This record gives sequence, C-alpha cells and structure tokens, in this order.
Amino acid sequence: MIQWIQYKHQIAAACLKRPEEMTIKQLAHHFDITTHTVYYWIERNIVQARKIDERGPWWITLDTTQEQSLRHWIHKSANLRDQHTNL
Repeated sequence: MIQWIQYKHQIAAACLKRPEEMTIKQLAHHFDITTHTVYYWIERNIVQARKIDERGPWWITLDTTQEQSLRHWIHKSANLRDQHTNL
C-alpha cells in the first residue's frame, strides 16, 4: 500500500543507509571476497553491522584501522586468498 502511494504521488523512498555505510555486496566487492565471508564476519562481530528490522539489509561501517586489519587478515588467510582465484 505504501509503495503504491509513493508511486502515485511520485514520492521517493526514504534512504536509511548512512553515507559511510556499505552493503554486504559492496563490502564483498571492496575486498574481493564472497558475501558468505561478510556474513561470517557479521555473525562473529568482526565487523560492525546494523539493520532496521529482521528482514532489512545489513549496513556495515568500517574505520581505516578495521579496514587495514581486514586486508591483513585476507592477505594472511589461505582460504580468503583462494577466493580471489575462484571468483
């Protein structure tokens, strides 16, 4: 119903994602890894992620220190390095 009202009155949908946040796919592309790895990181609180409700998308925030740490982890991990060649 809400989508129909937005369409009828040409109202843009609200964007709840903050400018500094990335989606699962964006983060996976950023590090050249699979989305499964990003979900693994979220489940184990390796990256900070939030979502508005249970069905909504994850939004992830990284600072430069976290990004460097993750890049180092990917570089040292044989499994994650293999993802680069298997994509």
